[in-house]
Amino acid sequence: MRYEPSRHDEPMVISIEVAEYKVERVLIDQGSLANIFYWSTYKKLGLQLAEMESYAEKLHGFAREQVEIRGGIKLETMFGERSYTRTILVLYGVEASYNVIIGRLALNKLGAVVFSYHLCMKYLVGKEVGRVWADHRVARRCYEDCLRIGLQPAKADRPDVNVLDLNLNPRCKDECERTLSIEDLKEINIGTSPTHKTKIGTTLTQEEERNLVSFLQEN
Repeated sequence: MRYEPSRHDEPMVISIEVAEYKVERVLIDQGSLANIFYWSTYKKLGLQLAEMESYAEKLHGFAREQVEIRGGIKLETMFGERSYTRTILVLYGVEASYNVIIGRLALNKLGAVVFSYHLCMKYLVGKEVGRVWADHRVARRCYEDCLRIGLQPAKADRPDVNVLDLNLNPRCKDECERTLSIEDLKEINIGTSPTHKTKIGTTLTQEEERNLVSFLQEN
């Protein structure tokens, strides 16, 4: 019997704008520290190898598997539409099934909060609240594609890796002078009811956390 997730249990899959192109099948993954931009997407956007920075590190998964990184690139990435648009930088990673995975580094810089039950992500845009909604139909297709990929035998020259659980250990000391873990979130209360809770990243400063909690409680 195959597991069939309900609509509310679908992954958070959205569309973003990268290098002036609309990119679909973007996974919002709070369980991943890394922002992963895939090689197939890189080629489709017409980006050149000369634009890429070299990386000596590897991607490390929860089962201690390792995957080589081809390189890194900084790209202007737009979330949302019109005035509800925020720009961040996304690192380029390795080949995989999704086009892009947005991890906690990007979500924390964006000041974003993900509501998985409603398949919605909110973030600050000045004094306004920007919103991005997931498309559960695209999420369903991604889920079915993952099942088909899982049924195929692994190629001998490629590692068998679950890319959705990978962490990136970059050389950037000002962001990552700490031990990386798959679970790096903490639960907070944002309402009068004990059930009004959400999770935020533990990499926020005390001031950033206070501002974010205050914002969530007011909205």
